[in-house]
Amino acid sequence: LKSKALETLIPEPEQVGELVALLEEMTNLNDHRYKAEITKTLFSYYIFRLNRLQANDAVQIETSPSKKHSHIILKVIAYLNEHYTEKITLDDLTDKFFISKSSLNYNFKNALSCTPMDFLLNIRLSAAKKLLLETNKSIQQISSECGFSSPNYFCLIFKKRELVSPAGYRKME
Repeated sequence: LKSKALETLIPEPEQVGELVALLEEMTNLNDHRYKAEITKTLFSYYIFRLNRLQANDAVQIETSPSKKHSHIILKVIAYLNEHYTEKITLDDLTDKFFISKSSLNYNFKNALSCTPMDFLLNIRLSAAKKLLLETNKSIQQISSECGFSSPNYFCLIFKKRELVSPAGYRKME
């Protein structure tokens, strides 16, 4: 995160509690069989929550620290993290994980306060921000590498979420 962004990140006490609980859960996995996968998934969710705080999102945290995310949600999150560069639709996810659209959306919203497609968009935007700051790749290259259908759509969504164009974001560094 940029230092300017950190200045505006002031979570509410209950939000701090959830973020701390996520960090504790990541560090308490010890010898769990799927420690790496679970840690990566929880960390992705942690970053997702930070991004939502940074964007001053009005959505309140719906999950309690003691509530475990369902197995299917963890699988979907791991899949999205691995395949975000590919074209993924809600139908693709429901076919892959043998779950209805309504069940997937409902479970995702209960666990993460967003839909699977919103979560995927957040992953793509996070990857794009990293590439904007760390490379000299064109906007077109970055949009393609991050799974966006077109550079125009990428720029539109980026500006809507970040309140600055991708080129402007790159210049902020």
